[in-house]
Amino acid sequence: MTKARVLEDPRRFFGTPESLVNSDTYSTREKIEILQQWKRNEDDLIRSSGEGLSGGAKPILNEVLKALDALQASHC
Repeated sequence: MTKARVLEDPRRFFGTPESLVNSDTYSTREKIEILQQWKRNEDDLIRSSGEGLSGGAKPILNEVLKALDALQASHC
């Protein structure tokens, strides 16, 4: 699992932001980068859902934001 592939679709590789945060695979800085991409993906999913183009996945933006906030706070 390369970081480039994970960045394409973090949800596919980790399922939940919590799984990423608890993973030993990446550094805190890399996890923040992945969560930032995950946030963009979730924003796109929400926007698509609003346009009637939902792919069936339920947005988990709040979970992503909580994980991102926690990691950024611990990284300072």
